[in-house]
Amino acid sequence: MFATLPQWHGALVSLSAIGTVGFGAAILARNPRSVSARLHFIYAAVVAGWLICLGNGASATGEAEALWWGRTAQIFVGALVGIAYHLNMALAGLRKEYRRRIQFHWGLAAVIIFLSAGFPGWVVDVRSHSWGYYPVYSPWGWITVAAVALAMLQAMVALRASMNRNDPRTAQHQKARAFYRGNAFTCLALVDFLPAFGVTIYPAGYIIVSIMHAATLYGSVRYRLIEITPEFAADHVFREVPEGLLVVDTRGLVRLANPAAARMLDQDLPTLIDRALEDRRGVAARLVRVVNEGPRDDGPTEIRVGALGDERIVRATSTTLLDQMGFPVAHMWVLTDVTAQRLAEADRERLEEGFQHVQKLESLGIMASGIAHDFNNLLVGVLGHAELARNKVHDPGATTTHLTKIRAAAERAAELTGQMLTYTGKQPKKRRVLDVNDLVEEISELMRAAMPKKSTLTLDLAPALPPIEGDPGQLSQVILNLITNASDALGDSPGAVTVRTGVFVPDVQYYSWDSESDDPPGEHVVLEVCDTGHGMTEDVRSQIFDPFFTTKLLGRGLGLATVLGIVRGHHGRIRVDSAPGRGTCFGVALPVGSISDRTEPGPAADRRDWQGAGLALLVDD
Repeated sequence: MFATLPQWHGALVSLSAIGTVGFGAAILARNPRSVSARLHFIYAAVVAGWLICLGNGASATGEAEALWWGRTAQIFVGALVGIAYHLNMALAGLRKEYRRRIQFHWGLAAVIIFLSAGFPGWVVDVRSHSWGYYPVYSPWGWITVAAVALAMLQAMVALRASMNRNDPRTAQHQKARAFYRGNAFTCLALVDFLPAFGVTIYPAGYIIVSIMHAATLYGSVRYRLIEITPEFAADHVFREVPEGLLVVDTRGLVRLANPAAARMLDQDLPTLIDRALEDRRGVAARLVRVVNEGPRDDGPTEIRVGALGDERIVRATSTTLLDQMGFPVAHMWVLTDVTAQRLAEADRERLEEGFQHVQKLESLGIMASGIAHDFNNLLVGVLGHAELARNKVHDPGATTTHLTKIRAAAERAAELTGQMLTYTGKQPKKRRVLDVNDLVEEISELMRAAMPKKSTLTLDLAPALPPIEGDPGQLSQVILNLITNASDALGDSPGAVTVRTGVFVPDVQYYSWDSESDDPPGEHVVLEVCDTGHGMTEDVRSQIFDPFFTTKLLGRGLGLATVLGIVRGHHGRIRVDSAPGRGTCFGVALPVGSISDRTEPGPAADRRDWQGAGLALLVDD
């Protein structure tokens, strides 16, 4: 055959070497930053070097030339020990785990290369065959062959272990399986070493190696056998991320931009790079101006871009890029389209405002209904007794009885009106300096007789409380209502009501208490009324201060509303802590000292009684 002629054999081997390098270069070009791609190219170059030496040696004109090429080929064979093992470990995903084994094989390769280069006569000689000269190994040559065979065998074992470690559906398993089969096929190329040990057989391993490299190139394209590196992933993320990314150097030139940034700036991507940012059409003029002005100290900036009727809201965030010496070299801008987010927030605010408006209307409806109901009952009594009094106008005794009942109904109406004024904080107050502990002790003595026998009332009063200025009647009503509610929460079950007093200075927690008043500075006296009842749900707790809201069968729903109004009228705050199963605790904080300068004016100065005759006009609204 023509392949057995030295010239044709040398040409075929050299052609195989060129093809091997070409296949390796194609794999490297597909992903130049991939470690596996780089190792595969080095592996292809070493195999190609070995094949070129064999080809040139086969077609050598003399034994001396063939001997030089044969000895040079052993240097590439020695390098195969390290590169083949390293490549297969990388493909198996075991490069870091088998780092020491990789170092061992590279060390063994260095020893073989040193012996082949320094003492070539120990390793190889040449012999003439029908296809040309071919290397012949000495007994030392077995070391080279054994090292290559051992590296290939260990690589197959590692690839098999990677297959067993990963699920068959994963890309890592498929990659390890493909290269496991490829290595099994490549082992057939060891037939090229048989003539080196005196076995007269045509060395066709170069054909197998060429087919293996072609199959590897196909597999790297078809099955994506090259690993995804951080650089590969970063490039794809940069191009596909929905946020606009823009890098502008200190001279104002755009050095890097992704498609999303080009869309937001309404420009073509190629026209952005290495140019100053500008917007001739004015669609993104404000965004361009913000970027050109550079980073701001007040954080991200939101800009409206786009034509009228198709505006978008873009949030621009900047970061300064520093070199290794710490000097700024560029600014990276992240442009985020927040139009949908802002529209959703606006819709949510509108819904919340509508919900709050509905709640206010509902509260007003409940309040109006309650007031109308109570006043209707009072007016029925007034009108009924007025009619009876008119019918019995000639009977003074009966008339007096009906007028007395009319007056009682009017007083109840005035009391109801007073409670409503108290809720709003407009009820006139009779202020004087007082001690909260005295009020608590006075009300507690009255409440002990009215509380169920199974419940206990405990006082935990701080000594020497600073005095406060307030209306003793209204503050007594606060204490009475809170203790009454705590007692009602216990019902017929055993339990305890605890009343505590103390002093504290307003802090962050204090400002979370309910209040619609300004906060006076200084110390505050705190009154707490806690019970061990069933507690309240969040839904009930959110409504307890609403007028006419009650959970009691015979309640009117004005007790806590009145408490809230009195506390607000005294420039204090109130809070409630409750949960089902752990009782309820009300806390009231009242400012210490005189507050006459921030309350309603006191009663007018006494005037002397005066007498006179004439007419007086009284106008009442």
